[in-house]
This record gives sequence, structure tokens and C-alpha cells, in this order.
Amino acid sequence: MIDQAVVNVVDLGADSTGVTDSAAIIQSAVDSSNLVYIPEGTYLVTESIILKDNTHIYGDGIDATIIQEGGSAADFTTAIFINENNNSTTGNDNIWVEGISFYGKNSTPIADGSVTGTNKGIGGVYLGYCINSKITDCFFKDGWSGFVVSGDQTGYSIQTNNKIENCVVNNSRSWSANGNTGVPRGIFCSTTATKITQCTANNCATGFYLTSEHGIFEGLISKYWSYDNGYYILGRFQKFSDCLADGNNFGIGFGIAYNYGSEYNNCIARGCANMGFRLHAPQSDTRFSNISSYDCGYCIRTENTITFTPSSVTASAGVVTVDLGTDVAANTLFRVNDGVHLSGINEAGYNGVWKIESISGNTLTFKSTAAVTSPATGTIVVKYAVSNLQFDNVLVDNPNIDSFEVSIADNVQINNLTVKSSPNGFGVDIRDSKNVTVNNSMFYDTNKQAVYAADSENITIDNINVFNCKTEADTVSSRGAIMFFQVNGISVTNVQGTSPSSWFIAQSSTETTASRGYVKNNIRTDADNVDQTFDGVHYEHAEAGAPSIVAGRGAIYYRTDGGTGTTLYIKEGSHFVTGWVAK
Repeated sequence: MIDQAVVNVVDLGADSTGVTDSAAIIQSAVDSSNLVYIPEGTYLVTESIILKDNTHIYGDGIDATIIQEGGSAADFTTAIFINENNNSTTGNDNIWVEGISFYGKNSTPIADGSVTGTNKGIGGVYLGYCINSKITDCFFKDGWSGFVVSGDQTGYSIQTNNKIENCVVNNSRSWSANGNTGVPRGIFCSTTATKITQCTANNCATGFYLTSEHGIFEGLISKYWSYDNGYYILGRFQKFSDCLADGNNFGIGFGIAYNYGSEYNNCIARGCANMGFRLHAPQSDTRFSNISSYDCGYCIRTENTITFTPSSVTASAGVVTVDLGTDVAANTLFRVNDGVHLSGINEAGYNGVWKIESISGNTLTFKSTAAVTSPATGTIVVKYAVSNLQFDNVLVDNPNIDSFEVSIADNVQINNLTVKSSPNGFGVDIRDSKNVTVNNSMFYDTNKQAVYAADSENITIDNINVFNCKTEADTVSSRGAIMFFQVNGISVTNVQGTSPSSWFIAQSSTETTASRGYVKNNIRTDADNVDQTFDGVHYEHAEAGAPSIVAGRGAIYYRTDGGTGTTLYIKEGSHFVTGWVAK
């Protein structure tokens, strides 16, 4: 920052009572000096104040210095404060706005169809294509997006070094736009390597809209947003810590999409009627640790609503080639080793989640572990799959639907998960996924299964404690504290606890493609095990009394109170309670 004498806007004639327009005087101060002081008071402005390089403009704090929007929104350029070189080629450097409140005029949202250029509202501070700039200790209310840092200046796309610190935005929701275009945000950030810390967005359309790569976001609070998301997160390689989303029974807390390589630590979502954490594909290499989700619709959910229709699909000797044609630019929207879901492929397997082996133009190539001889008839649909997700030390409680849903996913690790209550749904619901591990976890009072897996491959469930799980009326198709259906490579081990259901570990009896894997070392503590497995799933269990468990041929039962010739039993008969032979 250039060393220059401080200019006090009141000394130049600015009206601190807020009666007469002070825009021209404040602008003249900015034009004449790099250090501009706005003392305690209220200052009416009827046009944007344009900031130049190396400008530090500051007040006496958010309770003291107030800039009040006046006139028509058409007289402003996006926001009350905006930088002069608002383009990617030149941009601005070293702008600092500090200790000022900004009051807009739109305390009540305007319906989407009634918005005009003169009534839509404006923002607080808008810094476009800036580097080394910051907004600190500021407040905004009643207008468009409160604080914005947007766009990477040419030549500075790796490290822009912008900051927003200790700022509060209230009621940034000047109009109700359809879709995301133009929706007011509390804080908007799209510049690379930006740090936002200790900021709050309250009663905004979207609390935080964050698309920057390599961003650091710490100690943020988003409360009572009115349009979908507390946080809408699109950037890559971001790091979140100690952030809260409080939805007041509305929307999505953390909406995370088009994202890879990011971390979320010590974050909480509560009261989000839709989802606490929404992980939307394409997404991969994302890590979550010490996160909590309370009183949400789905506490945590993987999701994909984007489909592509390929122009051709060929398969030979376990290799599948999908040409997406003109539907997408595959080399920019897909990555090698990411998971992709293919439905309609004629595969002798369990699901269509495969890793991309190579990309050439718009053509994706996969290798299948099962025999693929030709594409199925009909339309082949391609979807992104979320890939390479890790969850450590997660607490979820009281969802309105499911606690944790894993759908169309590849390589998901869930460690040290605690589900305190899931009165309407599953603890963990795994569908159409591959390579999912749930271990070292505890489940209490789930209405449906503690863990359910269907139409999936390579699912590991290990070291699980369950209590009062599976409380709904028992049926053949949905029974057991742990249950699986058409899973190739199922492993259920070291599960212990209680269940109101008569069944403990159960394989569905309605499979058309038989599961493969093993079930062993699982102990029910409130009653004898009543389990069900089929041929193809190896079953082992130890308990007192002669075996009365439904299992496939080759199952092993160790009778803990047995004697000579009645300690070890082998299942030699077909799938019934009978057929156990003492050895």
C-alpha cells in the first residue's frame, strides 16, 4: 500500500447525517488519496463508489459508519462499492474495505416476474478480477449479494490472495429468481486461492456461493437461507473447517457438486429439510472428518441427476467403449479413474459403476470384471458416479428420511459413523455402488436396517454395533438389522447388538442375481441369531444349541455347548433350516 496522507470525507463536506447525497464527495476522496477515512455517521449515496488500485477505505466499525443506498438501482453499477477495472485483463490490486456497514433498500424480496432494472436491488462490495484485496469487519443488509470477489485476473489464476474476514450479511435476497442465475447470495466467491473466515450469512437467498479453486473457508455460519442451499460449493481443492449450516427446517445445508480434492472438517448441518450434506456428482477425492448432521431430510446423501445418451456403445472381451458424441465434451467433464454409471449394459454382474480407463475425445473406455459380450438393446444411459469419498468420525441424528445414502458411488469409506436415531429410514443405504466400506460404527433406533446394500459390488460391513435397529413390520423383502440384496462380494463380519426384528443378518430371498461373499462372526446379544443366507454366500456362526439357521450349502456352525460329534455342523442340504449335519 502506498504511504499517503489520510483523507477524511467529512473534511471534504460529506454529510454524516444521511440527509444529503455524499457519493460525489466520497468519490473525490477516493480519487485523490489511497487512504480514505469515513468517520462515524450515516452517508447517503446515489451511485457506486469506484475504487482504484492501492486503496484502503475504512470506517469506525459496523455499528458506527453506515453507507446508505439512495436513488434508483439503475444508478449503481452492481454494488455500492465496486472496483474500476472490472475485467479479466487489467483488474485491480490491493483494495481494502474495512469497518463499514452497507444498507440496501430491498428489505422485502420482489417476485421474479416483477423484477426490473430499477427495483432489483444492489450489493454491498463487489471486487471483480482483483488480487491481494480484502473486505474485513463489514456488514451488509437488504439487497443483492452482500460481498463478492469474482473472477481471476489474467496472469493470476493460481494465487489471487483475496480475503473476506469477519463480515456479516443479513437479508441478501432482494428478488426471487428462478434457477441460479442472478439469485442474491450472502457472500459470493469465484477467485482462486481466496480465504473467507469468521463470516455469517443470515436470511439470504443462498448463504455462501463458492466456486473458487484452492479456497480456504473457516468459521462460517449460514442461517435461514430462502433458496435451496446454505452453502453452494462448486470449486475444487477447497478446504472447509468449523462451518455451520442452520436451515430452520429448509433446503440443503452443504450442496457440494462439480468438485474434487476438497476437505470438510468439523462442519455441522442442522434443520435442513432436504439434505444436510448433498454430494452431487461429478465429484471425487473428497474427505470428511468430524462432521455432524441433525434433523435433516437426508443427513448425508450422494446424488446424480445428470444423464448422457451415448451415440454408440461397443463391447468386446471385457472392454466397453462409450462414444458420447456431441452430448458432452468428455475430455473436460470426465476424468480417468473417476466412476461412471452405465445402465442398460448387458453385463453378467451386479451394477454398472465402472472406472474410466481412458478418454479420447468424447470416447470413454472401461474394463469390466464380468463378461460383457454386447450392449443391451434399448437406450444406454451414462451417469457420473461419485468416487473416492472418505468419511471419518461422523455423527447423524434424527433424519426425516435416511441417515446416510450412498447411491451410484465408487470407493466410499465410512469410518466411525454414529447414527443416533433414524425414525423413518435406514442407517446407511447403499444402492448401485461399488467398493463401499462401513466399519467401526454404531447404530441406534433405526426404523429400517442399520446397513442395507442392494445391486452393488464389493461391500464390506465390519465391526458394527446395532441397538433397536429394524423396527418396522417384518417382511421377507426387508428384514434384518443388516441386510443385502444382489451384492457381488458382500462381507458382513463382527456385527453385534440387538434388534426388535426376528431377523439379525438377512439376505433377500427374492434375488435374481445371486449374491456372493461371506457372513461370519456376528453375534446377537438379546436373543439367538436368526439369520438367512443362500448358496454362494459362505456363512459361519457359533451359538448354543443345535443349528436352526437358514443358510446355503457349505455353511459352518459351531455349537458352543456341543459334545463329541455335536460341536461342528456343516450345511449339506439346500436352503432351509434343515440340512445341517454334525461332524
